[in-house]
Amino acid sequence: MRRMLVRVAIACLTFLAGVCLTTFSHLVSRRASPPLEIQISELERADTEAEAELRQIFEEYGPAQTRHDVAFFERVEAEEFMLFSQQGQAMTRTQDIEWMKSEGPGITYQNSVHSIKFYGNSAVVTSQMIARFDETASVSWPTLNICVKRNGHWQILSSTNLDHVSQH
Repeated sequence: MRRMLVRVAIACLTFLAGVCLTTFSHLVSRRASPPLEIQISELERADTEAEAELRQIFEEYGPAQTRHDVAFFERVEAEEFMLFSQQGQAMTRTQDIEWMKSEGPGITYQNSVHSIKFYGNSAVVTSQMIARFDETASVSWPTLNICVKRNGHWQILSSTNLDHVSQH
């Protein structure tokens, strides 16, 4: 009978020691959690700032194309930028800018962002470009843009005009 009481006492002490160690472990891990939470919130803030920068670029994109703003495109399009048109043509940044300069007046452009997905220092931006020729005629098409952050600034590396052109 005494052996049984000793075994029960040892089992109870072992159980209590396990509960105490588990409680202590949870307290220590909770104290270690705030730095992890800070790191996550810093990443979220960085994504929010990057998203704001990219949205600003794409909001300015349409008006810059409307006014044939070469400096804007030289700043936001990477040197190795490639534009892939709806007809399957590929244009470099220089060719894209020359094409833009050759457009006649009276076309107004607008670009609205649908989504931005981040992959490290890169982002995929989907948007809808609208070209208005007058009050009643316009054309719109979706675009897929690959962007990269270099030297603290976002640039468009490539832009693909997708095939779903709609006329209004």
